[in-house]
Amino acid sequence: MIAEDDYRVATHMLRSPWYLSLLSLVTVLLIIAVLAWLTMTPPPDPCAELQQDIGAAVLADEAGDQDALVNRAILRRGDCEPKQ
Repeated sequence: MIAEDDYRVATHMLRSPWYLSLLSLVTVLLIIAVLAWLTMTPPPDPCAELQQDIGAAVLADEAGDQDALVNRAILRRGDCEPKQ
């Protein structure tokens, strides 16, 4: 007897457009939140690619550019080395 009452209540709630609209809205928001969380990219690690800075300095066309890139590479390497 209780199972029939529960079934009637559940089917009545799903037939009502207000409950169905609310359920749809919550479902869509949940799907959007999950997809946004799954597709987030971690922030780039500036210390992961130190060799590219040195390569850019070596391949620079002009001496002023090369000096600036070498200085940048030295600064980044200094920031990334562990403190002793």
